[in-house]
Amino acid sequence: MASARRAGEITSAKGRLHQLFIAAQIYRNDWGSESEYGNAQKMGLPSGTDPLSIFRFFAKNGGGHSPCGDNVSWLGDSSPTLVTYWYTPADDKSWASLAQKYEDRTPFILDVNCDDPKVGFDNSFEPHRGLGVQLSGRLLDLHKPGRMSRNEWWVVP
Repeated sequence: MASARRAGEITSAKGRLHQLFIAAQIYRNDWGSESEYGNAQKMGLPSGTDPLSIFRFFAKNGGGHSPCGDNVSWLGDSSPTLVTYWYTPADDKSWASLAQKYEDRTPFILDVNCDDPKVGFDNSFEPHRGLGVQLSGRLLDLHKPGRMSRNEWWVVP
């Protein structure tokens, strides 16, 4: 019974990610011109603003909660930031340069809450489960070892 419930949560989480991606596309297409904001505009993140603003908007409008639950152990935080943008503190670069490196394979919206909460976010030996959407709109359903906190874990060919 537990496995059927988990499968339902994962299916629901994938649907939520798809909805968030469509909302992000609308936001990105209606934001302004590329000449006004530069390359970051392509990602819905105008320069000089809080890069989390788009996701805070989603969270306020019911898009920020994962159907897989509140697995916040990966943040080391007591507040449930349940859908996050791609970010690695050790390699903090601008969205524009990351997009130039990975192009449409750049992870855009992530849901790390379908991972096993008993496995630490930075544990590189145990397999992790991560859901996300790339800039291209391709859905990611990854189940592999490695460090989810590293950019390369999310990039697939």
